[in-house]
Amino acid sequence: RLQTRLRTSRSWAREKLDEHRGRRLIRPMPPHRPALAASRGASNDFLHQGYLWYRQSRSMIRRKLKPVVLKEYSKRSWFDPETGRPLTSRDAAGRFVNPWNSESTNGMHNLIDLAKWRWQRMLLHGSNREVPRKLHPSKTNHTSIRFDPDATPSQELQLTWLGHSTCWVELAGYRILTDPMFSMRAAPVQWTTGVLRVVPPVCRVRDLPNVVDVCLISHDHYDHLDRLSCIALRPKVKTWCVPLGIKDWLIQNCGIAPEKIIELKWWESQQLTMKKASQSTGDASSWMKSLGGTSTSSLTVTCTPTQHWSTRWPWDRNKRLWCSWVVASPQQTFYFGGDTGYPASGFPLFRQIGDALGPFDLAALPIGAYAPRFFMKDSHVHPSEAVKIHQELQSKQSIAIHHGSFPLSDEPLDEPPKVLKQAAADAGLKSDEFVSMPMGGTIQATMPPSSMTELTHPSTKWRRSVTG
Repeated sequence: RLQTRLRTSRSWAREKLDEHRGRRLIRPMPPHRPALAASRGASNDFLHQGYLWYRQSRSMIRRKLKPVVLKEYSKRSWFDPETGRPLTSRDAAGRFVNPWNSESTNGMHNLIDLAKWRWQRMLLHGSNREVPRKLHPSKTNHTSIRFDPDATPSQELQLTWLGHSTCWVELAGYRILTDPMFSMRAAPVQWTTGVLRVVPPVCRVRDLPNVVDVCLISHDHYDHLDRLSCIALRPKVKTWCVPLGIKDWLIQNCGIAPEKIIELKWWESQQLTMKKASQSTGDASSWMKSLGGTSTSSLTVTCTPTQHWSTRWPWDRNKRLWCSWVVASPQQTFYFGGDTGYPASGFPLFRQIGDALGPFDLAALPIGAYAPRFFMKDSHVHPSEAVKIHQELQSKQSIAIHHGSFPLSDEPLDEPPKVLKQAAADAGLKSDEFVSMPMGGTIQATMPPSSMTELTHPSTKWRRSVTG
């Protein structure tokens, strides 16, 4: 009897589906539903609408709750049970991990892949350092800049790209510096080892204003955390915002006072509140760090996840956390991507960041050091993947960083902007929605990127470089 009722119920469901498709088929209603059969004409529209609502709701739920299958080792405690967001996590050895790809994205490569990359670089690509010489400032219109120390920081969001991942950001009267790298080598020792910088930064530390309110550091790789740059910035920076593990490094290697350093893990926030409008004096008493309250002169800094890894020596791999940063004022929001790969597992990392903290008025996203893909895909994004990140973050405008300075991989230094332009066009973005600008260029988030210029920064004095 139960099987008969199921068959008749399925027949009734098929009839409703056929009616929805426009094919009117005459079939008897299920005998166990005389009420429906009697009131078929009166309730047909109501049932039809309810049936459509059910299908639509089920489809929406499946899209939102589409499961992600993680093929690598993972723990439930590595994810938030309510939102599914990845949390700051460690493995059994105490090393930080990317919870969605804990094994393949730990920065380790086998000897076969390493030998394959070096062989290809030697035979197929030749010396990569000779390719981008046309970008050298002695052969191009590379511009050096000098900041005006007496200028008042802008209240509106604007960004000046100083080279690689170093950006000068002004927001709500705050001066913000990201991943300070002003040295000529990404190496522990400047005069011998490491990667030589092909295009120098557009300014030196002494050219910056006397006060840097916030310095953001994404991770500890040499091209993002430079010891000599941090030492030179020590008297200028009021607050350092770093992920877990880097605070001790700054104290021990750069002599920075512990009270100046804010150390956060993923999804943690710190609010900074400015008590006085004047900042040019550099008076530390005019600043107060607070965990509560909001005002028009407040700034909230949030540490957010990213797919990367960390190391400065072979024995400290993943002992320090990596991250991206979200800086929000009551009016505008800025996202700094630092350095990241794109999750190959399909994990919606950047969509989660965009849903939780977006949309963003401006984002600085990496696009370089992606070749060869079999070696770099877990650590660095291809420009086409950067376009996906731009869309998933819900960013109104994005600027390309992490390219054009260091020959970290096999692609020529002038290739990423070209590939980005084509990838943005293929994705249907506006021509000025995600762009690369020259080093020293400035963009203001309140105006379209097409009006970018190297001569409109309100807090800088520009000059041409007369030296190579």
